[in-house]
Amino acid sequence: MNAQEIIRYISESKKKTPVKLYVKETRPIDYGSAKVF
Repeated sequence: MNAQEIIRYISESKKKTPVKLYVKETRPIDYGSAKVF
């Protein structure tokens, strides 16, 4: 890959941003397909 191909790949790729969420719960919650750590 040359520099122009790399720039095009980055600009056209689907962007994803991980989200961190803190929840204080009193009873269990069904998170569905979310990854829970």
